Amino acid sequence: MKNLSSTIRQPIVLVAILPAVCLAVLLSFYFITQRSHDVERTLHHEIDHLATYIANNSEFDLLTGNLDTLQKSITRISQEHDLVFMKILDKDQKVVASIDKRLNKANTLPKSATLARHLFEVAKTITITPITVNDYRLSNPGDRNNNPRQTIGKVIIGATDIYASRMKHQLEVQAFIIIGIAISLTIIFAIFLAQSVSKPLTLLSRGIEKIKAGNLQHRITEQSGGEVGVLEKNINEMASSLANAQAFERRQAANILQSERIKAHTTLESIGEGVITTNENAIITYINPAASKLTGYRYEESIGQPLDGIFRTYTDSQNDQFTYPIDSCLSHGHVVRHDAMLKLICKNGEVFIIRDTATPIRDHENRIVGAVVIFDDFSTMHAMGEKLVYQASHDDLTGLYNRREFENQLDVVINETRQHHSDNSVFFIDLDQFKVVNDSCGHAAGDQLLKQISQLFRTQIREHDILARLGGDEFGIILRDCRQENAIELAHNLLDAMQTFVFSWGNQQFNVGACIGMVTLSPKFISTSDILMAADSACYLAKEGGRNNLHIYEPSDREQQKRRSETKWVQRLKNALDEDRFMLYAQKILPLNESAQTANYEILLRLNLDENIYAPGTFMSAAERYNLMPEIDRWVITTLFSRLENFIASQGNAEPIRFNINLSGQSLTRDDFHEFVYNTVLASKIDHSLITFEITETATIANMARAIDFMKKLKTMGCQFALDDFGSGLS
Repeated sequence: MKNLSSTIRQPIVLVAILPAVCLAVLLSFYFITQRSHDVERTLHHEIDHLATYIANNSEFDLLTGNLDTLQKSITRISQEHDLVFMKILDKDQKVVASIDKRLNKANTLPKSATLARHLFEVAKTITITPITVNDYRLSNPGDRNNNPRQTIGKVIIGATDIYASRMKHQLEVQAFIIIGIAISLTIIFAIFLAQSVSKPLTLLSRGIEKIKAGNLQHRITEQSGGEVGVLEKNINEMASSLANAQAFERRQAANILQSERIKAHTTLESIGEGVITTNENAIITYINPAASKLTGYRYEESIGQPLDGIFRTYTDSQNDQFTYPIDSCLSHGHVVRHDAMLKLICKNGEVFIIRDTATPIRDHENRIVGAVVIFDDFSTMHAMGEKLVYQASHDDLTGLYNRREFENQLDVVINETRQHHSDNSVFFIDLDQFKVVNDSCGHAAGDQLLKQISQLFRTQIREHDILARLGGDEFGIILRDCRQENAIELAHNLLDAMQTFVFSWGNQQFNVGACIGMVTLSPKFISTSDILMAADSACYLAKEGGRNNLHIYEPSDREQQKRRSETKWVQRLKNALDEDRFMLYAQKILPLNESAQTANYEILLRLNLDENIYAPGTFMSAAERYNLMPEIDRWVITTLFSRLENFIASQGNAEPIRFNINLSGQSLTRDDFHEFVYNTVLASKIDHSLITFEITETATIANMARAIDFMKKLKTMGCQFALDDFGSGLS
């Protein structure tokens, strides 16, 4: 709209001027062309008449030889006309009279080059005009044409059209002057016309510009008529409508903004995180109730204060106040977060563990105008995390290190032994009579006993020694920087303290002893598991040597080697169960009474490992030691019953075969194993009377009640039982 008036004015002026200019140019061109042609025709016609006139007047003088008269005649004529030269020739083409202005030094003719371009010649013949006398009267002129004329000479006139060209140039100048005057008048008229048309549009354009700039109260003066007047009226009405709409939108936006402010304020007031906003100078402009609670400063006390004045933070590694990096957030636009926990000091001195984030606040032009700090109380979660970390490394009951942390500490001590050749020792302690206390008085008494034993051990070891509960009634101690003789002395002190210790629970009192397996660390130990295995084996040998006993690990001990061998078999046996590497053999039992009709076979177990077949004596003690016999017995029963169905079906009507299956004492003590055997036999399709379970006398006597119950239940299903090693056990 800015150039509307000029945009309209230009076409109006152009429309008014262009036709007039074109018409004037065309008329002038036509006028100049016609006048130029007229001048040229007139010039040539005049010279042609002059040549004819001279030819006619020269006839007599040429016939009579009056050449002086001819010369005077052409001299006079050349002075009266714009001639360049004039020649009269006789019939022999000989010049008899001539005049040439070019030969006159005082001539005013143009230069020869210019004259040559504008020079033209006219030639006329001089003839004898015949006269016929008839009765003394002249014949009619028309009769002359019937008589041939005799040529006696020629007149040649040379003239120039330079003066005619000058005349044409004057005509052109006059025409251009006339065109200029006409165009000027037309332009004046067109400008006046354009001004009269564009002035209302200019006022209209200016009004629209003001409305466009946001001044919706501006109105255009309605002084024009026609379509422009209608347009002015419509634009004023449009401005009024826009003003009303703008006012409505502002009221609506103000309501929405107020609503959003209330929502945001309510949200900030109700959330659990602390929120503090600052201006670009780190001066607090807002603080929500959660932040007031954590900092201890009320809203009125906080507003207008520097952030560091109320947001006092510390780190775990610093005792001095930690300057919160709000300047980095405000100066560089960085989002500030701290991976390490910050301590916030409340006004009353209370300390909170917080997590924080500081984010810059930007305006619509992306300029930083402040920052918002959001933080929450992480004290409870931090305490829970520390508790979880503590529980991951400590025993819940006694507060001592657990097995995992004990192994971690042992790794550190092993590295110290290798690098510095320091003297370090490890105790593996197993309590005596703990099971008696647990079974007699319950688990609460057992837990109390373990707590008291833990306190007793603490009083006997040094401050930097490491004490841990490894599980159940087993404890471990790492003696750092302790020579072997000192470690032995400390072990005896522990045993003496245990010997004098009496545990009381209600009206009952118990003497609880302990056995200690001791290992002196050396660089030859490869791993933590090797050390614990050696200490466990030494403790096992100490228990076999009697109560309150100490055994020091020696690599050359046969018992130790046997113990280590058994521990290596544990993983082999577990892998064999997973990979189905056990094998069943059937050994025939020959009867002393040859009349017996039933054949008997005893089921034997073998282990196929590393392309070798191992007898039970090789691995059975390890299986019993580490309670793997119940799993092995399950494998034997499951495999045997699945194969017997196919085997008996293939025998047809042959004599029946009885099979004896050995069960371990460990399996006999487990109720879930009883249920497993009962369900397996019940699901089997073979004759149950062909199955005999063999149980050792020792296992039967040691678990009399369970053994009798197991026998009765399977006997009702038709199975039989046999006592193995009868007379050599507890009976």
